[in-house]
Amino acid sequence: MASGPTNPVVRTRSYRAYLSAAGHRNLDDCFRQLTWLWNSALCKRRQAWERDGRSVSLYDQYKELTVTRADPEWNRFAVGVQRSALKRLDDGFGAFFRRVKAGGKPGYPRYRTERRPVRSFELTCNLPRVKHAGGRYSWIGVKGIGRIRFRGQPDGRVRAVRLVRTARRVTLQFVCELAGGVEADTRQPIGIDVGITNRVALSDGTRLPGVRLDRRELKRRQRRLSRARKGSNNRRKRRRELAREWQRVTGRERGLAHELTTRIVREHGANIAVEELNIPGMVSNRRLSRRIMEQQWGRLAGQLAYKTDDSKAN
Repeated sequence: MASGPTNPVVRTRSYRAYLSAAGHRNLDDCFRQLTWLWNSALCKRRQAWERDGRSVSLYDQYKELTVTRADPEWNRFAVGVQRSALKRLDDGFGAFFRRVKAGGKPGYPRYRTERRPVRSFELTCNLPRVKHAGGRYSWIGVKGIGRIRFRGQPDGRVRAVRLVRTARRVTLQFVCELAGGVEADTRQPIGIDVGITNRVALSDGTRLPGVRLDRRELKRRQRRLSRARKGSNNRRKRRRELAREWQRVTGRERGLAHELTTRIVREHGANIAVEELNIPGMVSNRRLSRRIMEQQWGRLAGQLAYKTDDSKAN
């Protein structure tokens, strides 16, 4: 029996994005422009403080951007895309001041370089409409970039749209608000104990052996990078290869964790209890730290947490 509506659940749905060749060129131009904008805004903030002892707010820089957009080259892209870089820089300064007050490591915002450019943006206002492209594909249009296709359809009310470029692909993310009521879950409760010999031990007696991750190719590419001369084109090429391999390994590890947690949630719903562990303290053990990190206990707990929330909402 339903007990009434609950607070909305916010989830991020990720899809692989497909762009045309012209779309990829436009995206390159967009990220170069955002990188320049980030560096310019950071420089102005530093100079205003060092010379005049004056702080520059986010809205001051929004106003400067409005003047800059009189140039057709800047008006080429959506204003929300450009504002996202300024907003992220402002968030970085906010985190910097919070860490200073708390006595932690400050982490002052840094300039972006060719090796560390801006690789993403977020739209929170004037969101593009999701349109059906035929078959299983949908698409959105972003000013200056063009049509971005993806497979699937975001559920719930879309609150924000992100575009992220990684070493291997472009990802489209929708921040969605899901609503629903809580229904009684009659599935069998389960307790979960994690370990190294057995990655997961369930209270019903099920044991799943610990994992050993295959990182041989990652190590080989790391050695190739270390042998390349610094500053050479060959080293830049090796660095890109290593970044792609890192993403491949990370995706594979995340996929294995998703398979395990999805299976548990489908069988037991939200009736799951997970052992609490002090993982940061445990990985300080030099003999066991690698094996502990390979089991990804924190990732398993995090995935179970949000998947059980989704189970309640649905």
